[in-house]
Formats: sequence, C-alpha cells, structure tokens
Amino acid sequence: MDASAVSSQSSAVTQSMNQFDASTLQPAANANAVNVAVMKKANDAQASAALSLLQALPPVPQYNNPSNLGNAVDVKA
Repeated sequence: MDASAVSSQSSAVTQSMNQFDASTLQPAANANAVNVAVMKKANDAQASAALSLLQALPPVPQYNNPSNLGNAVDVKA
C-alpha cells in the first residue's frame, strides 16, 4: 500500500468525522439551550410563587409582657 493512498484515506476519514461532529453537535446544543431556557422560566415561576406565599403570611404578633418575665428559668426538676 502506498503512503499517499493512506494519507488520502486518512484525510477523507478526518473530513467525514468533522462533518459528522458538526451535524450531530448542533441539535444537542439547541436542545441544551432550550432546556436551560425552560429551567430558568420554571425557576422564575417558583420564585414568584414563593414570594406571594411569603407576602400572604400574617404579621408577627407583638407581645406586651413585663420586662422581668422569662429572665430567670429554673432548670432543676
């Protein structure tokens, strides 16, 4: 087998592999971009729902207990 024949076969294989890689990677890149966009939309929706739930909570009650109440706790039984 001649060295030039091997070289031409090698370059043909390399060229076809480059075309294969470009044609198979483009749909995967598009799918990844779509998946990231959907994930961001879902994250925004969850953040909005969590914020509305937090805003719906009633205010924390303020107690008017005497200042000495609860300062000394007996821990011995």
